[in-house]
Amino acid sequence: MCWNFGVLWIRLRFLMKEWGWIVSGVGVDSFQVLNLAEFYAVIVSRRNVRCAGGRDCWLVLRLECCLAGFKSCTDGVSFSAPGISASPSEENLRYFNVMILGPSQSPYEGGVFKLELFLPEEYPMAAPKVRFLTKIYHPNIDKLGRICLDILKDKWSPALQIRTVLLSIQALLSAPNPDDPLAENIAKHWKTNEAEAMETAREWTKAYASA
Repeated sequence: MCWNFGVLWIRLRFLMKEWGWIVSGVGVDSFQVLNLAEFYAVIVSRRNVRCAGGRDCWLVLRLECCLAGFKSCTDGVSFSAPGISASPSEENLRYFNVMILGPSQSPYEGGVFKLELFLPEEYPMAAPKVRFLTKIYHPNIDKLGRICLDILKDKWSPALQIRTVLLSIQALLSAPNPDDPLAENIAKHWKTNEAEAMETAREWTKAYASA
């Protein structure tokens, strides 16, 4: 079973900082691994060179264990919820490519919506950063793709998982809330003429989110 992604992230950064490692010229405080396989090989080679027993050996074994768990979290990430997929970037372990299918019986049905999800360095104490890359007509999503969702703001908790965030976004597509808008004009349209607003959302879905 995959360990908690955020806990692994903190442990990995802590262990690297404790040993004073800098990988690929990038300090651990702005940690970005360009190639996980290469990074793992570096760790193993350093173990072979430095691990003569005692503290260094224990640290590198802990780091290898942590990275193995981290890799299991990021390799082939998938979620059991229908209509959602998420996979980590090979170039940045904190960046996820996300795809959400428009829920049935919603104006977004038949659409394929691309999103990006980024884990800030403060994660899991801070919420993931998520935005739509596909244009969408929705009162809670603005023209930059930013999302009005409480668990991405003041209701965030370190106990929440990425899966929970994506399920909540999917639910937002099923039930737009014009009373808590991010796109004011769309919310006004939704409240004054919901049928027309939903038809516009369908047109946008066909125009911008067709598979």
